[in-house]
Amino acid sequence: DRYKFLPTSVTFDFLDENTPYYPISFRAVKVQLDDGSYQCFITNLEGDVFPPKEIKSLYYLRWGIETSFRELKHTLALTHLHSKKKESIAQEIFAKMTMYNFCSIITSYVVIQKKDRKHDYQVNFSKAISICKHYFKENNAFLDICKLIQKYILPIRRERAFPRQIKFRTFVSFNYRIA
Repeated sequence: DRYKFLPTSVTFDFLDENTPYYPISFRAVKVQLDDGSYQCFITNLEGDVFPPKEIKSLYYLRWGIETSFRELKHTLALTHLHSKKKESIAQEIFAKMTMYNFCSIITSYVVIQKKDRKHDYQVNFSKAISICKHYFKENNAFLDICKLIQKYILPIRRERAFPRQIKFRTFVSFNYRIA
């Protein structure tokens, strides 16, 4: 097994207690943002291959990946698993990832008609996921998913930045979850 589950009752003794230091090599990169402020990055990427401007552009490319994880965690409810066994948990994760990939492929085929609007528009992915889930539950081969998804669009507002709002959520026990 590549992964090991560590319950809270087990001590983490995988690092040698007799060694007070562990060698880690990294570099700190300071870049100026568009608003004039500075941001620091810690990276292990080589300096001659990845100069500061490249690090800055790589940082902003992460947004699509973070959005994907947010959709998986919250829209597809990957934070609330119903299983306790390792194999069942893996099955739930793979099922939700399959649903995410299916919905991503379907939404890539949705054509958003250009109209005289202030903003460009994109598919409401949360609504698209619920439509795809309904498609699987009803097993309706005649349902035109793309036309349904096309009805639910959101404006794309570029260059928006908000501070991250961290919300701490506690684990909900299996006894108190609604099935």
